[in-house]
Amino acid sequence: MMIPKLLLVLSFVMYCLFPVNHDSGKVQSFQKMLSHPGLKDEGQQLLSFEIDKETFRVSSKVASVMCYTNQCKIISVTLVWDRYGNFLKVDIPKGQSLEKHVDGQTLAFTVKDYKRLSRILKNDISKLGELTYNDLQVDEEDLDGYSGATRAFIGEKDVVKGATLTCFTLWHWANHPEIKEEIRSQNRKLLTETSSKELLASGEKDAQLFVLESLKLSGECIDVYWNDYIQKANELTNHEMLLLLQLTNDSQRQELLQRLTNVTLRTTVLNYIFSEDDYNENWLEGIHFNSYLEASKLTDYLSRNNIDTPNTTSFLVPKLNAENVLISRSIYWYLKSVSHSKQDQKVLKKYEKKHKKNL
Repeated sequence: MMIPKLLLVLSFVMYCLFPVNHDSGKVQSFQKMLSHPGLKDEGQQLLSFEIDKETFRVSSKVASVMCYTNQCKIISVTLVWDRYGNFLKVDIPKGQSLEKHVDGQTLAFTVKDYKRLSRILKNDISKLGELTYNDLQVDEEDLDGYSGATRAFIGEKDVVKGATLTCFTLWHWANHPEIKEEIRSQNRKLLTETSSKELLASGEKDAQLFVLESLKLSGECIDVYWNDYIQKANELTNHEMLLLLQLTNDSQRQELLQRLTNVTLRTTVLNYIFSEDDYNENWLEGIHFNSYLEASKLTDYLSRNNIDTPNTTSFLVPKLNAENVLISRSIYWYLKSVSHSKQDQKVLKKYEKKHKKNL
């Protein structure tokens, strides 16, 4: 009879180590082993999740509180996230309520308490993130855990009064970094070309990054979505722009430079293309030569890589007429280091004579 028991143990181990996905039409489920600072001895717990394939929201049932005495009321509540792993809400079963302990009394949560709890759980940088299991050791007179929490500098504004343990328990599930990443990962697998384009058109603030991450991980081409991104290029974050650059070809990066007006994003693009070894003369058309930052980045790159081509020289010589002497001087010093025609030499000498004091 030892063999069946051994198989049972092995099955449980495999089940815990390798999350199982189930697809039942409108709902897809998955599981994940997760740590929580409220678990003893740095333990882990297996949570089950469901993805609603119409809304792409993800839900999981968890215990309302990790209790350290035998006097807690524990109910099963449902936490809900959006497809990006952002916490949305906590659902309480009909006919049940969360409890708090105030002045020796056990009371049900009020409407105000639930609203406060919602705000707390949606704050992903709460001080609750600093609490550990040891901070929350309680005795029979401190069912709430607040006296222990104050040692970690948790104020009354950080919790629902009388329900510190509940706030602590639920906050760490709601804002668990591994849960967020797993939710994003599972939802990325559900993306299709059609749904990705619909998502980009939705205007949701996290959509741009979400689709970019999906494309990068899958190795798909950006071409199908290029118009969606080029139209909103000036609205991207710096992180999104860096991801986009990794998915683009040289002509698309040139188009970005032509379209972008956001100075910070233009700098990001220039830093990216100027980190490449292969020089492309078409880059010159995208540089704003009324910007010292951009002009100097170009000339630094050209000098650093010993670029010396007739087209580059002929393009830059007229730029010596720039009103900003800092810009024209950076171009002049580059041109002095490369070969040029007799006509270009005359232009350089004329510039030297005019700006002798500034050279």
